[in-house]
Amino acid sequence: MADDAISTAPPSRAVTPSDNDLASLTSSMEPLQSIKQLWVWNYLSDVDETYVECNVMNHGGQSCKKRLKKDQTGNSPSFQSPLELCNPNILNILVRRTAITSYLAEVFLFHQEHLQSTIFLQTHKVSFNTDVWTSPNVTAFLAVTAHFLDANWNLTSVLLGLNTIEGKQVIQ
Repeated sequence: MADDAISTAPPSRAVTPSDNDLASLTSSMEPLQSIKQLWVWNYLSDVDETYVECNVMNHGGQSCKKRLKKDQTGNSPSFQSPLELCNPNILNILVRRTAITSYLAEVFLFHQEHLQSTIFLQTHKVSFNTDVWTSPNVTAFLAVTAHFLDANWNLTSVLLGLNTIEGKQVIQ
């Protein structure tokens, strides 16, 4: 029953930034981390603009050296059109391959600051709820939700965190 609280807030009351706020965020976006800092680059090295080479060692101690074509799906219309349904200005944001990562990080920071300044500083009573459940593919999740009354006395629920849980969980 507690997991119902996570999805009960109607989309009309969802806490979202306006298009002007997002436009100001994306106007001067810089990647928060280099694409080379991701763990996968421990196993791949650049060959040229189109290919990377696998550096994984096989059982005999030999390097794989297989060439793989770099992913170009971010530039395809089949990738961009569903994103355009969510945000019509998305094509102005997608100008480089790290743009989505930067955009999502900026939107996350915007929401985090919005929650801290607008909601939690102006709301005197906030109720926190946790819920743990297992998905059909046997992945355990832990959610933290905040519930409060907004300025119009509407009950609002905000998902603060959702993490996977590993290992055996026992309640005593």
